[in-house]
Amino acid sequence: MHLLQVPLEPRFRIAIMTAFYVLFLYAFDFYSPRQFDPSRNLYAVFLVLLFSISLSVLLSYALFFRPIGRKILLLHTMFAFFYLFFRGKFLSGAKNHVQNRFLLAGISLTELESGVREKLSNQGIIVPLSPNEQTPPATGPSKDFYIVEQVEKLRENEMHRLLLEKLQGRPVFTLAGFYEHFFRQVAADLVESRFFFEPTGFNRGMRRFPMAVKRVFDLILAVTLLCLTAPVMLFTALAIRLESRGPALFRQSRTGLHGEPYTILKFRSMRNDAEKLGTPQWASEDDPRITRIGRLIRKLRIDELPQLINVIRGEMSFVGPRPERPEFDTQLKAQLPFYVFRYLVKPGITGWAQVNYGYGASVEDALEKLRYDLYYVKNTSFLLDIEIFLKTAATVFLAKGR
Repeated sequence: MHLLQVPLEPRFRIAIMTAFYVLFLYAFDFYSPRQFDPSRNLYAVFLVLLFSISLSVLLSYALFFRPIGRKILLLHTMFAFFYLFFRGKFLSGAKNHVQNRFLLAGISLTELESGVREKLSNQGIIVPLSPNEQTPPATGPSKDFYIVEQVEKLRENEMHRLLLEKLQGRPVFTLAGFYEHFFRQVAADLVESRFFFEPTGFNRGMRRFPMAVKRVFDLILAVTLLCLTAPVMLFTALAIRLESRGPALFRQSRTGLHGEPYTILKFRSMRNDAEKLGTPQWASEDDPRITRIGRLIRKLRIDELPQLINVIRGEMSFVGPRPERPEFDTQLKAQLPFYVFRYLVKPGITGWAQVNYGYGASVEDALEKLRYDLYYVKNTSFLLDIEIFLKTAATVFLAKGR
């Protein structure tokens, strides 16, 4: 290996590009079965190649003052394109050969809440275990997950059998623990308060040092993006004013850190008389109040850019639970358990619920998003924030915004 101003050996140049490929493959969901959408697969491949090659070339120039060799670049790009393009068909067929089996111990199908039962059925097959029988053999290749509602409710023979399975390396979870591991959610409607007293509870996000580092990162990134996107914001404001009457900026009261209210800034995407009756309304995905410019800026998330000012003020962070209106907060607090926990961290421009669930316009949607928000609050970390940033970028470039 050579130092600055001396060319890297080919294997290290390839390693740089490979690292970027892995990063963007993860961001664009190429490691998830959800990415096999024929209408988007080619576009996603193009974006992965574009971002990976561009950043690799820039990094090579910045560190070593030399580009990546043309032969390496061409061969790597050709190989990556064919691999990514045909990978979807191969894995979409292969994934059907291995099936998840959810083995229920101490829980009957009738005791399983209908929403949970439906969610598990969409991901595999549910197999209730009899207390005195061995685990039924699988009919084909399978991945087994043993799930109990509460360990305290198990009989001695059931507990002994599950302990043996766990010691043999098979995954054994409580229902709440399985939700967190498999769906990356905290099932707010399935857990009790003692769940949050566990050693992995709400403690990481509360440390002062990580929050201080996050604040510095937010400030630097917000000021940088505000300067870079100023022309886009100016053009957007003009387009909004030309299409409909009213101000380009939209101000609305939202609930912030520890339940304190603040005024959020967004580009107006609805008609100026969207709530002319004075009654707060849920916004839906195909809301007729949305203007043509509004629909476009929502798709590209441009309507969120003025919130950079909220970040600079310290009212928001880049990553966190999306803030809700106080009028809806009152309703949701009364209906959703542990809802107030989402305000243990600053609200964000983007969040774990936004990159995983999409638009919500009902209490049921709010519950599903709360599960993601609680997972974020419970597992706050720098790496999780980076993951959300990458998935947000993929959402914008694939035009999957609401």
